[in-house]
Parts: sequence; structure tokens; C-alpha cells
Amino acid sequence: MKCRWIPGIPGHHEGMVNDDAHGAHYFGEESSIVENDGKLRSPNVVKFEVQEAERDSKSRLSPTMKIDYRGGIYKGHCQGDLPEGRGCLKFPDGSSYDEMWRYGKRSGLGRFCFHNGDVFQGSCRDDLMHGKGWFYFHNGDRWFANFWKGKANGEGRFYSKHGGVFFGYFQNGWRHGRFLCISENGSRYVEIWKEGVLESSETLDHDVSGSM
Repeated sequence: MKCRWIPGIPGHHEGMVNDDAHGAHYFGEESSIVENDGKLRSPNVVKFEVQEAERDSKSRLSPTMKIDYRGGIYKGHCQGDLPEGRGCLKFPDGSSYDEMWRYGKRSGLGRFCFHNGDVFQGSCRDDLMHGKGWFYFHNGDRWFANFWKGKANGEGRFYSKHGGVFFGYFQNGWRHGRFLCISENGSRYVEIWKEGVLESSETLDHDVSGSM
């Protein structure tokens, strides 16, 4: 049987860490930057213009507002009529998203709280899980994964509340490749998966030298 679990995100949609501008001062000999028009410009001039643009962008952000948004109540900063910057969106069923927004979409580090008690904490971009993130399940289990456009891709680790763990890789949301599994009693085995289908499982000796 082939199965895949793709966690949903409160409010139907899912969403990268906004890069903070470094405020370091410029020291040393000044070099020049050549623009497309052939003019030479000082890095300090470019930096000044970037800072001015950032200040102008921040000045367009409203004070903390409370608005109806996507079937829930959003409280935080806005630009125009869209969430921008830090804010929290809460839904009638108790689920919520708290942290960073960009152009009305969940983008940046954030925390999703589901109505059943599960929590996702990690990175999003354009309403999708994108980057590294942790799922904390209400039953005590934990899952770490790398996400690409809402689907687990790359390394993943799962920790059972009873002590069992598995390490392996995901591809487009499926388990794919070799997984090392360690049960609660310490026994180890290797599973081979292909696009969500378990192809083989092999128990490993406790000691490769043959002694127990």
C-alpha cells in the first residue's frame, strides 16, 4: 500500500526567512560599483540608498491592526490591506499562525498551531512550508524535515515519545531511500523505501563483530 502524509496548514494555505539588513559600518579603502549606465558609484552611496529604501518601506507599515482575513482574525502590522511583517492570524477552530508575513503570505520563520494540538515550527515561503522545520505532535512524537514548496525533501528524522527513532530521506513528500530505524528496546533495522512504498526491511546485529 502506498501512502503519504502531507500536513495541512491552518487557513488552507501553507508559506522564507526575511533577510535582515546588516547595519555594519564600512571601513577601509573605498572601491567603486559600476552601474548599467556606466557610472561609478561609491558603496557608501549604495548603502545609504538601500537604508533610505528600507526606512521608506517601514514607514508604510501601519501600526498594529486587527482585521478579518482568510476566515480568521489577524492582529499585527499591515501594508495596505495585507499582513506585512510580524502578526498573528487566529481561526474560529482554535488554529493559528504567528510570526512573519510578506505581501499577505506566510513567509519567514513561523509557528503553526493546529486545532488538534499539533504544532509546526519552522520556515515558510509564499504560504508553503519551505526550509527546515519541526512538527511537535500532540501525542508527544516529534518530526524534523527539510521542506521544499510544502513537501518534505531531503533529510528527515522522527522521534517517538516511547524512544524509537528513524533517520532517512524524503522525496516529494514520500519516504525514499534507506532508513535506519532504532526501536524502543534498542534493536536496529534498515528499511528501503521507494516513493512511499516499503521494499525491504533488514534487522541489524547488535554488534557487527558477532559478539552480543
